[in-house]
Amino acid sequence: MSGQIVQRSITEVPILLVHGALGCASTMRPLQDNLSNVFLQVEVLELPGHGLRAAESQPYSRSLFRQSLVEALEYMFNAPPIIFGFSMGGYVALDVALHRPELVGRIITLGTKLLWTPEVAGKETAMLDPLKIAAKVPQFAERLARLHGEKHWQDVLQRTAAFMHSLGSGDSISNSDLEAIQVSVSLALGDRDNMVTLDETVEAYKALPNGALAVLPHTPHPLEKVDLNRLRELLIEG
Repeated sequence: MSGQIVQRSITEVPILLVHGALGCASTMRPLQDNLSNVFLQVEVLELPGHGLRAAESQPYSRSLFRQSLVEALEYMFNAPPIIFGFSMGGYVALDVALHRPELVGRIITLGTKLLWTPEVAGKETAMLDPLKIAAKVPQFAERLARLHGEKHWQDVLQRTAAFMHSLGSGDSISNSDLEAIQVSVSLALGDRDNMVTLDETVEAYKALPNGALAVLPHTPHPLEKVDLNRLRELLIEG
């Protein structure tokens, strides 16, 4: 019937949201609220060295983030959840699926960069200079200070840059790694993403044994510019 409102039943499958680079748990709260009437359990992970955990001083690494997500999966859930990872969060989710697949229900990523070379890392880290950001984009510097604290936001930038360089130097997830991931993975990309290319996402999708690909229309990279209702439909449908 025209104009009829369709009521969705709340699914009992839990979902865990993992933020991206330079983000923190609070950046995922709007999505968490949007999903609260669809999923019975919606949790958010704050990765080490970010947000309220920004004072933790250890260098960022695949193993650090992977272990943090593993611990969350072991203690937050009674059954393997859906994991939604935005940008770097999707990378961490795939890393866990590679090493601890029994903890993962399925994975959905958005804007996750999977092609890392020294040149790519150099390009991305060139935009992470704290002094240049403070001078040229003060509003962004202020936002980072709100997210991570006035004393720690520059450290977050520097550790993120070092982590990207490590990925570019060979400590990255390879296509052969993706071929070993057996859980269901949906790779989503905004059609206006200026950080992640369609070609690299398609190449990763083709390597996944149980992969799916989705392109969100009129969607740039930053999560705050993503249509959350459209994203919710993607997370429901997988």
